[in-house]
Amino acid sequence: MFGQYEAKYLPRSASGRQSLAVTIWALLMSPIAAFGQAATVEVRWRNAEKAKDMQVYVIDRIAKKEYKNDRQITPGGTGTARVTQDKDKYIDIMFSILMKDDNGASTYRYICKRTSATGSVSFDLLWGASSGSPC
Repeated sequence: MFGQYEAKYLPRSASGRQSLAVTIWALLMSPIAAFGQAATVEVRWRNAEKAKDMQVYVIDRIAKKEYKNDRQITPGGTGTARVTQDKDKYIDIMFSILMKDDNGASTYRYICKRTSATGSVSFDLLWGASSGSPC
């Protein structure tokens, strides 16, 4: 059964040289391809509220991605996301913060940050420092 396919699909010496050349070319080009990728920064945030849990979504406005966080972050708790830098090494993000009021109603607030960053950057999130409308 395999005999008829083996002879047909086995590389001949010319094909073997071509595939070796393609493999060498791919290995040489991989650093160039990696260089063209956008750099990222780890964003860390901390719930700086004293008594309320919050749920935080991070919107990367450069890569146009949303990092969803479906867990409640307790006061003092932290979260992270990896966001993209622009060509000038800036990040442009929006924190979308969901909190519940004393009646249990959910409310969103927003904090926008555009800052120069490399490696990692940290933010303390306070409900009072946020806005009621997207930036």
